Amino acid sequence: MISITRISDLHAWTQTAAHWESMTGSVMGSLPWLHSWWNAYGSQPNSKRSLYVLQFSEEDKVVGFAPLCLLDSPLYGKQLEWIGGDRACSDNVAFLAMPGYEGLVAKGFANHLAKAGKKGDWDRIHWDGIQSSNPLMTLLRSEMEAVGLPILDRDGPRCWKVDISDGWDSYLQGLSKRARKILREQEKRHLQSSFATFVEPTNRQEVIEQLQIIESLHQQRWSERSIEGCFSEKSFSDFLHSSVLELFDRQQLFMTLLRIHDEPAAGAIGFWQTDSLCLYLVGMNPAFQAQRPGWSLNVYNIQKAIARGMKGIDFLRGDEPYKQRLGALPTEQGRWIATAPRVIPRLRHLAYKTGTWLKSNWKGHELKVLSPADDLQG
Repeated sequence: MISITRISDLHAWTQTAAHWESMTGSVMGSLPWLHSWWNAYGSQPNSKRSLYVLQFSEEDKVVGFAPLCLLDSPLYGKQLEWIGGDRACSDNVAFLAMPGYEGLVAKGFANHLAKAGKKGDWDRIHWDGIQSSNPLMTLLRSEMEAVGLPILDRDGPRCWKVDISDGWDSYLQGLSKRARKILREQEKRHLQSSFATFVEPTNRQEVIEQLQIIESLHQQRWSERSIEGCFSEKSFSDFLHSSVLELFDRQQLFMTLLRIHDEPAAGAIGFWQTDSLCLYLVGMNPAFQAQRPGWSLNVYNIQKAIARGMKGIDFLRGDEPYKQRLGALPTEQGRWIATAPRVIPRLRHLAYKTGTWLKSNWKGHELKVLSPADDLQG
């Protein structure tokens, strides 16, 4: 009376919306976010991806999902990944289960993955953003290892969160003297001045216009460093344009633009999630660097979240120094790599581990953990 169904069609996946949304508390794990990603990265004619969404049912009751896709990799074969990856860098994407069904779902999915791996449905698993605090993923790991799918751990990009539950003054007291001074100065300079304004969109057209400005600011910042920003990739731009409109319609979008003397100086894109404000992407105009618009933007963002009754700011993944200066603490995340129980995938995996070791230790260099991009590129 237990069944696992693979969903490989977008229309069929859409039909799961009511069940899916009842199991996820994460915006990045929601269907609007993941559908936007799939439409941009997976459904294009030249895409090397195919849907591999799994639905777990007990009798007629849907009790679990796995948001997965297959990437046809010339190096690793058929690689099983999260939907929401690449430059979208989605956090908090994980297997889903109805409360009380976690053990059953973990065991069922582990058995399915083992059988599918033996049949050749997949060759390699590569999942990042695994948080040890997720009980379902902990159960899944145990069950996977029990059926012969041992997991190789790699350190993943850390997430950073700051507690604002006690209000603005209490938050400031937890910062360094220097950071506290800068934030107070920026509060007076921009939040309490007549030449600086913070603008939030009130309709879909304004969302699009403001997104285009923030996109330009973000690209300018990276161009200064001779680095391609994420908007240089059309798939990412398409994904973000679609997802922010979906979030706006659901009243979950947070978007603000700081203008100084009516010129765009900095902007932020994020979303509201239960008791926290998640900040996804920021951009700053290099011409206003002396005015520290990034600090002013953070003052506005944090005070806005406090006024809305949020308990925290989630800066999501990435070890940018400003997050620690703003009092955020890191949450460790891992990457799981597993290999299908067949000869060729395991030989590839052995070559991967050997190459990783050589790259890390060649010429006496200290061992270092590869980033997701390094891993995918071999």
